[in-house]
Order: sequence, then structure tokens, then C-alpha cells
Amino acid sequence: MGHVTVFAEDADKTEGSFACMVVIRELDSSEVDRVAEIWLKMNKITHDYIDSSFWDKNLAEVRSQFLESEIYVAVDKQNICGFIGLTGEFVAGLFVETHYQSKGIGKQLLNTAKHYHTHLDLHVYSANQKAIKFYLSQGFEIDSVGVDASTNQKEYLLSW
Repeated sequence: MGHVTVFAEDADKTEGSFACMVVIRELDSSEVDRVAEIWLKMNKITHDYIDSSFWDKNLAEVRSQFLESEIYVAVDKQNICGFIGLTGEFVAGLFVETHYQSKGIGKQLLNTAKHYHTHLDLHVYSANQKAIKFYLSQGFEIDSVGVDASTNQKEYLLSW
């Protein structure tokens, strides 16, 4: 794919927000640890209704899947600040570091995935209202409701 320079605009113009220049590109195998760090940190912050030990227990397995997945990273001044991971047309995860959120980076990562796929599916916990609002604003629709067997949390299947 190569490098794609993206100007991530300040989406909500809130005080303290800033626009930043990011590069969206494919994950390099040497960067797996950084992506795993973001995955763990942001899951614990975003899904605080799930015991943090769940994420710790799953880190090694998820990390091993990174090299087998299609992953695009958002890089600001040589720092990975977010990523989207896909398995086929399934979005396994989209995470942006807290202080980089609401600056258009998640949207750009999602648009990169949309560029390479004609259809995308993903699961999102019903308790994660911020993510649901984001995905609906990006053209996703709720297809079905279920329960994640590993966490016993209600979740939605969204499709684009």
C-alpha cells in the first residue's frame, strides 16, 4: 500500500483539541508490540465494565493474530497513535490513543479500510455508546443483537 498522508481535522473543535498530520500505512512487523500496547490500554479504558484481567489474559493470543491480520496504523511524528485491524471484511478492532481521539484519526483509519473493502462488519458492545455513535455516523447499520460468549456482554453486529 505505501504511505498515505492524511490531515486529520479537528472534528469537534473542543477546547484543547488540535489537528495533526498523520500518516496511515500498513503495520510493519517490528511494530507489533506498540500496537499490542495500544490494544491493551484502550480496551481497559474503553471497556471498564469488563474486568481488566480479561484483556491481560487475551493479550498474547491477540498479539499473535496481528501478524496474520490486515492492520493499518496512524502515525504522528513517528509515534503510532492508533490502528485498525481486519480479518477479511471483519473489523476486529479500531483503537485511537485517548489524547488523539476526536481529531478525525479513527475516521481516516476506517476510510482506509473502506477503500480496500466493499463491505465491512464489526461487533461493538452495547455499553460502548461512543463507538456505536461513531460507527453509525460513518454509515454502518445495526444488523443484529447478541451476547459475546467470552464476556457475557450484550453486543451489536454492525455492517457497512
